[in-house]
Amino acid sequence: MVWLMADQTTTALLDGLDPLVLRESWSRFQTLLEGLEHVPVQGYDAQRRVISWNRASTLVYGYTREEALGRKLEDLIIPPAMRAEVVAGVDAWLDGGPPIPACELVLRDRWGAEVPVYSSHVMHETITGEREMYCIDVDLRELKRSESEREQLAVERAELQRQYQHAQRLESLGRLAGGVAHDFNNLLQVIGGYGTLARDDLATDHPAHDALSHVLAAVDRATQLVGQLLTFSRRQPLAPAVVDVDAMVAGMLPMIRRLIGEDIVVDFQPGDDSPCVLADRNLLEQMLMNLCVNARDALPAGGAITLRVAVASGPASASEALLAEGVPGRPDRRSHVLITVQDDGCGMDADTRERIFEPFFTTKAAGAGTGLGLAMVHGLVEQHEGSITCESEPGQGTTFRIRLPRCDTDR
Repeated sequence: MVWLMADQTTTALLDGLDPLVLRESWSRFQTLLEGLEHVPVQGYDAQRRVISWNRASTLVYGYTREEALGRKLEDLIIPPAMRAEVVAGVDAWLDGGPPIPACELVLRDRWGAEVPVYSSHVMHETITGEREMYCIDVDLRELKRSESEREQLAVERAELQRQYQHAQRLESLGRLAGGVAHDFNNLLQVIGGYGTLARDDLATDHPAHDALSHVLAAVDRATQLVGQLLTFSRRQPLAPAVVDVDAMVAGMLPMIRRLIGEDIVVDFQPGDDSPCVLADRNLLEQMLMNLCVNARDALPAGGAITLRVAVASGPASASEALLAEGVPGRPDRRSHVLITVQDDGCGMDADTRERIFEPFFTTKAAGAGTGLGLAMVHGLVEQHEGSITCESEPGQGTTFRIRLPRCDTDR
């Protein structure tokens, strides 16, 4: 805070100066005042009326000099909640009380928008003894915006890191599951082979014949589970061909509706731009069927499932960008076919959503599910060099989005 007071010595000096020198000094001061960018400077008399208003004040607060001159401080840039406090503080200072400290304030412009500033205050006493207050504000909007952007970048960076770590964990689980499944599959082949030989050597009325048939049925079920694990670990061989996704989904609709049941409405919204992918059609159908069954289980009282197919360019989110392009060795795909499976069911909380693609993780009752359905879907998508994301909130339904690299129909 600065007091600018004119004493008799100052007055005498001013009286002795050449008028040209005074005009030059005043011109220099005005040039400096008007040349300040992002630094509004306003002067107020003892009644808090505007007596000075530089160009930066107009740029920051919106009022022209003509509009501002003569109006009171509290009627221009002070938010309503601050008016009483500001008026009391300024009046007390003008009457010889404590000065108003420099500080950060949030003022407002002529349209009511917030303007964060760092404001300093200078008191001036004229030669005639009148007191005036000058406010020197530094516009902080760009700084605050930069801070907000840095905070947002930090949040996005943390989310990308979390997604990348999650992808790495699934990758590790896939390698582990694939190694175990491969070895276990070899054992099942041996068990099934010797079991079949033993059963075929027995008469059908032999007591051990039925027991061996049950053993072989269990071997078949175990083989199917191993196949799902191999799919999750991306060790299943593919038979890729050009697949028109619209035609594939349309052809599956009757079977999907029979499987889902009459109390659930299945709506299909096809794409309009030849959405074709290079994929194993059987595995692609298996993937879509798994998602539809998963949606059905989230709708115990009925509801709706919506299937959409569209062509999209580039990743739809930072998470999909990471999953689609952030994994070493993954080619960059600029055009994708987007397959969406959406339900209006019970939804999932964040902890459940985080683990849904892990093998053997399930929210179903014991014996009601293997926990391999979504793990298999994830493996199939990865094996087709695509990405899958899930959006869900409790009571708000669930949306799975699968992005697969688009291909030309003439391949």
